[in-house]
Amino acid sequence: MVLCHGLSNNHRFLEFQSPHSLAAALADAGFECFTVELRGAGQAAPAPPGMRADGCIDDYVRFDVPALIRHALTHSGALKTFWVGHSLGGLVALAAAEGEVAQKLKGLITIGSPVFFRTQWGTRWLLKFGYWLSPLGRFRTDWLAALVAPFAGWFRVPVGGGMANQRNMPGWVQRRAMATVIAPIWHGVLSQLRDWTYDDKFRSVDGKTDYRERVRALEVPTLIVGGSADGLAPPANCEQHFALAGSADKELQMFGTAFGHRNDYGHGDLLLGTHAPVEVYPRLIAWLERRATPVEEQAAATIGAATAQRG
Repeated sequence: MVLCHGLSNNHRFLEFQSPHSLAAALADAGFECFTVELRGAGQAAPAPPGMRADGCIDDYVRFDVPALIRHALTHSGALKTFWVGHSLGGLVALAAAEGEVAQKLKGLITIGSPVFFRTQWGTRWLLKFGYWLSPLGRFRTDWLAALVAPFAGWFRVPVGGGMANQRNMPGWVQRRAMATVIAPIWHGVLSQLRDWTYDDKFRSVDGKTDYRERVRALEVPTLIVGGSADGLAPPANCEQHFALAGSADKELQMFGTAFGHRNDYGHGDLLLGTHAPVEVYPRLIAWLERRATPVEEQAAATIGAATAQRG
């Protein structure tokens, strides 16, 4: 399966220090995991000489998602893959899930991924701020995070747009996250996000592709995960996402005290929260296990496909 980070994060968000590592929990459950980075984040290769050092979300959708899926299938030998995406990492898969990409998906899990943007008023100022500070290509959120990292957990650190319920994250997790998982954001990505949040649209840059229509047409099994205190994808947003999703096999799982959990979950703490490893991870694993192909069947299907190609 492919595990994809969200906006301004890198792969370390999903490969965090144990026990707050979703990738490790999935691997322990028997899944082969590929934690990936979208262009411009973390250890992703820089743009080749002569090419623009910028990008937009459409680039993730048209190029990165298909390439990452092909890579995972080629190296694993599997015929299909699950995609597990946090925030923007879920949105890009939803937007790309048509044609060949949809055919290669075994299932899709979105975690705190807002398909609607009417509730994003707290994020608009942050996006505008970043947009005007990134005229040369990138908004260096990683530099800003490094400055406040030593104080995280000891004091309440201002986090725009409801990015996390800090009461639901251990201090050491907050400090390590601020120091290691934050990545810069491209100017083009910020520009496209401003369009989405100001006009409540989930669409391509040129306005010709409505990505919500792809969510409506989606047929692969879908799990929508949300937090009761998530400022980016609040419960009402997740419920709208669930109603829109076209898959006959779809499920909505919410986490928070109103749903029988020990804490209210925000955005980032859906995976890095105090009790996320024992409250959130097992639910995701159980959903995946009910839909995964057993190793024996996968091996037989792979051999059969290879035989048919040779024939």
